[in-house]
Amino acid sequence: MAKIPSSDVLAGGWAKLVYYTLGALHDFAYFGYITVQPLIFKRVLEKLAPFEQYSFEITIFVISTHLFWQVLLETPTGAYADSRGRMRAVREHFLIRVGCMLLLLLAIYLSANSQTSYGPWVVLGCLFLIEFGMAAAEALLSGSFDAWLVDTLAASGEKDEAGETFSKAATLFNVAIFLAMPTFIYLVSFDGHQTSYFVTGLAAVVFVIGAMVAHASRREVYRMGSEWAERSKATIKSTWQDGLNYLWSDRIVWWTTLLRAAPFAAWVVISWFWPLLVKYTPGAQASAGDPPNTRNLLLALALALAIFRILGSTASYFVQRLTGSLAGLLSGTVFNLLMAFVAGLSLIYVNRSLLDTFTGLSTEPSSPLMTPALFFGAGLVLAKGSEEVVKVLNQIFLAHYVQSDTVRATVISFTEAVTSLIGFILINLGLIITWGQQPQHKAPLLLLSVASSGVILAIVAGLMLRRLLVRVPIAVPQAGD
Repeated sequence: MAKIPSSDVLAGGWAKLVYYTLGALHDFAYFGYITVQPLIFKRVLEKLAPFEQYSFEITIFVISTHLFWQVLLETPTGAYADSRGRMRAVREHFLIRVGCMLLLLLAIYLSANSQTSYGPWVVLGCLFLIEFGMAAAEALLSGSFDAWLVDTLAASGEKDEAGETFSKAATLFNVAIFLAMPTFIYLVSFDGHQTSYFVTGLAAVVFVIGAMVAHASRREVYRMGSEWAERSKATIKSTWQDGLNYLWSDRIVWWTTLLRAAPFAAWVVISWFWPLLVKYTPGAQASAGDPPNTRNLLLALALALAIFRILGSTASYFVQRLTGSLAGLLSGTVFNLLMAFVAGLSLIYVNRSLLDTFTGLSTEPSSPLMTPALFFGAGLVLAKGSEEVVKVLNQIFLAHYVQSDTVRATVISFTEAVTSLIGFILINLGLIITWGQQPQHKAPLLLLSVASSGVILAIVAGLMLRRLLVRVPIAVPQAGD
């Protein structure tokens, strides 16, 4: 592969600035959007007669297809980015997200104005297409963005600064997420469809700015050659072959993958659908503007989840130094699922909506509903925080266990795909359980079902891992490694 002349490569300082800017723009718009996405989808579906009664289940199912599509698209999009250019893939990722936002604007408009018999099905098709596009965009961005920075810094003679850049970027991106979640929740809490238009348009504008910055920075370290294209095609085949072989031949990798997958469905339900868990009152009330006290409670929970996300990322560093990565992984998984289970169980005991409960508590502070409501809030934020710890400990364990750099990258990539697929299955099994239930029972039963199935999977995987590691001792990293 011939290198591009140095004059065509961004200087290291500019590359870092581009990385910081694009990452902050992406995380602000993306995490802000996905925070309110289930509320917008549910508002849209509630306007359509064929789907009104099952708007909760359809919203969860449509959004969960994101996991399925990402499994199929992850490797092909990675090969595309390698062959056509990594920053080009980043730019096209932003453009796809813009297209998804335009589709959502169309769906919002049609749900409120279409009078045809086929209109609802067109809207539903738009929602499915949005999730396919968002998954394709995520797959394009995954790995390409970081690889572009490392390649560019290496070409500028500053590769040693990559670690420091990633560390600073993580802090900046967390700040962007911290600002995005309450901002989008605040904006969408006002009157119905008008705020849905505004929030979707805001995300689209930020994605457009990101696409413009990416286009202006579209300089690649490596030229696009036919030999690289052939290698990329081979990568698709070898990744799946190597991943399947490893899962089939190495029981430790297999059970570690299942252990990682155990809490994943609960993570998705909490991270993607928490507004529906908190506010699942059915009917026209869901499309009306929220009163100030309701809006304040939503904002408080959004801030708490963002803060515990940051705290979880920070705590993972200390946890892995205090305990072995496997012991920490098992403990963190159990704690995470326990908190999700507590949140779901507590939600059963509150009124039709947690927000209705808190609104009632403002006038009746001694209400017996105070305890389950507080348990729900605590369980939710602690589950979110411990999620970050479990993710890091899983990566550390596999990084130490799989010695080859090439094989390790393949195994980690493939285990993430398997995890997403299992998460998709468990979430939709939970939807089957909630089907036909009373509206006020759907949200807590979904969370309880994914947490319970995760507990069973974690127990089996944990016992098998302990049995394997006792029978065939391996160099598992211990505290302080």
